Amino acid sequence: MMKQDILGRTKFVNSIVDFINVLSEGKRGCCFAIDGKWGTGKTYVLDMLEEELNQIQSEDTADNRYFVFHYNSWEYDYYDEPLVAIVASMQDEVENKESIWNREVDKTIQAGIEVAKTEVKKMVGSLAEKHIGVNFVNVIDAIRKVDQENEEEKESYDDFYNFKKAMSDVRTSMGKIAEEKTIVLVVDELDRCMPAYAIKVIERLHHIFEKINNIVVIIAVDSEQLDSSIKTIYGEKTNPKDYMKKIIDITFKLDAGEISLGIYKKYEKYEKFFSYFKRPDDSEKELIEKTFSTIWAGVDMRTQEKSMAKIETLHSLISNEEMDIAVAMLEIFAIRYYDVYGNRSLLWIVNMDESINVERDGMLGENGKAWMLDFKERAFPYAKQIFDGQERLNDNLQGRVLWLIDCAYRTENEYCIDDMEKYQKEKKCVKEFSKLIKIIE
Repeated sequence: MMKQDILGRTKFVNSIVDFINVLSEGKRGCCFAIDGKWGTGKTYVLDMLEEELNQIQSEDTADNRYFVFHYNSWEYDYYDEPLVAIVASMQDEVENKESIWNREVDKTIQAGIEVAKTEVKKMVGSLAEKHIGVNFVNVIDAIRKVDQENEEEKESYDDFYNFKKAMSDVRTSMGKIAEEKTIVLVVDELDRCMPAYAIKVIERLHHIFEKINNIVVIIAVDSEQLDSSIKTIYGEKTNPKDYMKKIIDITFKLDAGEISLGIYKKYEKYEKFFSYFKRPDDSEKELIEKTFSTIWAGVDMRTQEKSMAKIETLHSLISNEEMDIAVAMLEIFAIRYYDVYGNRSLLWIVNMDESINVERDGMLGENGKAWMLDFKERAFPYAKQIFDGQERLNDNLQGRVLWLIDCAYRTENEYCIDDMEKYQKEKKCVKEFSKLIKIIE
């Protein structure tokens, strides 16, 4: 089951699906990249894409239109030769889908399935025979589960088989599968491989699939990291863009994403952070959603999740008591705007006005500044009210957040709310949180 699309990737994925459909209709081959920095959610996008492609039906056969294969280059990097790794990953896909493919289906559909199964077995069999002299089908488990004692034998694999013939066999089988359906090979986790292996994978993909009709190769890359890898292997004078033009036909750029509403549900389900707090009412939940989508704008999802995990850890060290959701808001602000003014304090939120220099801090942006000003404005009554020397705040979520900031970072409070006694454990918690966050990195 797919995670909730909180970064609004659906439009991006749909555009790629449309592009692949056009290629498939013309039975054209293509190798393209999805380029995004570390943490922008390339794997999530690929998962979404695969799910969409697996649901598309062929008008001619009423069967699935695509054979989708997923190649995790890092997971299979124990094979020195990427050709072997790619074929092994396809064999795994075939075996994983065997239970589905064995169901009662139309003969036309069954024919396409059998071609895929047969040709993949031919590929892996051909590779293994050149190494050990027997068919791969009989020894696949032994190769996959080879232990440390057999490591040298496994690593000598590349030296023993006729590479040119093996490559030809693989290309022939790929072409036969592509006669039945469009092959889509999704290549992920290249960023995690060593530079030399990453480049070898890309080159091998080019060698295997170049000029074969009806095969689409999708490679997830971080172009900056890939450029560095190319220069590491071929020298600083190498032009990475010229090098990649020979392999990649087109590139889709993936940005940090625009956070959509639904992030509260996402964190509630996956981070368990909100289990420490009383469930907000509908209006508070809407405020939390909107606040998240504003303050995390432009920040990659992986960084957000790491931040939420850090908050959860810090909070759990302080208290396991159920608290008002305003505490969660303060803690999220504290992590998001950590050290923004060099003092690791959130009092700038309480004190901010139109004159705040958004260019200096570089973290708010105009939208963030407008949102924060509105957040603060809603915390104060229309008419200024002073009680015992303290300015009264509204007892809404915004007011409680600003009051807790005041409690956490000032020894003498300048603000109050109507029922301060009700929130004493929250006050104590945020004081401890503000101390703890100052000594962690």
